[in-house]
Amino acid sequence: MYIITRCGELEKSEDKIYIVEAPELESAFLESGYQRHERFYKVTHQYSEYTITCPEFRHSEKEMESVVIIPEFLIPGRPYLIEIYMYSIDMYSASPEKGQRWAAEATRKRFGLTTFSHTTLGRALKRLAERLEEAMPPYMGEEKEATSQDGCTEKEMGQKRATSPKMQATAAFRERVALFLRGRPLRAALRTTIADYHKIAREWFCEHRRLLL
Repeated sequence: MYIITRCGELEKSEDKIYIVEAPELESAFLESGYQRHERFYKVTHQYSEYTITCPEFRHSEKEMESVVIIPEFLIPGRPYLIEIYMYSIDMYSASPEKGQRWAAEATRKRFGLTTFSHTTLGRALKRLAERLEEAMPPYMGEEKEATSQDGCTEKEMGQKRATSPKMQATAAFRERVALFLRGRPLRAALRTTIADYHKIAREWFCEHRRLLL
């Protein structure tokens, strides 16, 4: 199980080693009979690799789940910070006239990455859309035109027949996510946008008890 905690700036970590500190949580787990360990993650940011050191708590009783305290910018097992995935998804979903390759390239340039592909963006988009659907089905966010039974407006019916199932699925993911994120990188400075993404990840976890991505 993961618990998200507020975090400082990754760039300010010494020797590119970021140590997660959550004294109150640590005390609570230790008092409950857990033993403290550490778990390490690697992330790439601004052309550098960072090590994230997270406290992990394990209980001697087998049925007790281990707990890892992670910073709000971390997605365990993923090589990039959550704001990188969210930024690319946001750019793509807010710019319907452009494609995933464009959004991936814009993300690479904005965050100083040598690699970040459109396929990575596609997988992250699908995961976020599925999270929204699981938590809030059906996730609409706003009223729409009258639709057919399969969710298409009359205007879209002809377009849907001419597109592949994969394109139809991507379009649905894109629309769902666009309603949720509402184009933050197009409206605010990057620092403010990143803070918004961290807040979204933190609040999502508090409400749904699971990671956003």
